[in-house]
Amino acid sequence: MRRDSQKKEIVEKAYTELAKKLQNWPSKYDISYQLSKMLCDYWLLSKISLVDKKVLNIGCFEPIDEVFWVNVVREWHALDVNEVVIQVAQRLAS
Repeated sequence: MRRDSQKKEIVEKAYTELAKKLQNWPSKYDISYQLSKMLCDYWLLSKISLVDKKVLNIGCFEPIDEVFWVNVVREWHALDVNEVVIQVAQRLAS
């Protein structure tokens, strides 16, 4: 068990460090990239009805989907190992 706990801590630390670096990644402010990603994601999500559904988003990283879909779904749960990402998503959703 201790070995698994150590592995988990190593993964969480590495992911959090990478997420901090990527908060200002070059494509983040590239409107063409963001629009194409958004259109692709939303096209996929539009193939099903999310109205009044419960959604689980694993690995949300940038909480963009949460902001867009929050008023459509019954519940939206986002998971990410980076606690800062979850805090941002909670702030945006409230």
